[in-house]
Amino acid sequence: MPQVDNYRLRTTVSLLVALYTADLVGLLTPYQPYFLSLTPLTLLLTALLRLAYHTPRCKSLVLYCLLTWLIGFGVEVIGVRTGLPFGHYYYGATLGWKISDVPLVIGLHWLVLTYTVGNILIFIT
Repeated sequence: MPQVDNYRLRTTVSLLVALYTADLVGLLTPYQPYFLSLTPLTLLLTALLRLAYHTPRCKSLVLYCLLTWLIGFGVEVIGVRTGLPFGHYYYGATLGWKISDVPLVIGLHWLVLTYTVGNILIFIT
């Protein structure tokens, strides 16, 4: 596993903890609609901060990001249209722009989720 600058890592983790704490507190206040509208921005910032530590930056990372986004988005489109594999559901307006009734940012969610889980598995093995 590559060496990471501890100060930079602590700063990034602190930023993410502060961001998610502010979001959680905000969701418990009368300003909930405002904080919900920030969800896509929070997800984008999380993805950028997570991927900033990937070394080396190479074509395979870009390919992984694109494929994960496409597959995740595709699975969600199938899910919204057919109810498979997650059951019947729909997305409201909170996550922003949609194609086929699925927010574009949902593919980014799949990317952050799979990338983070992969990193955890590498770390614990």
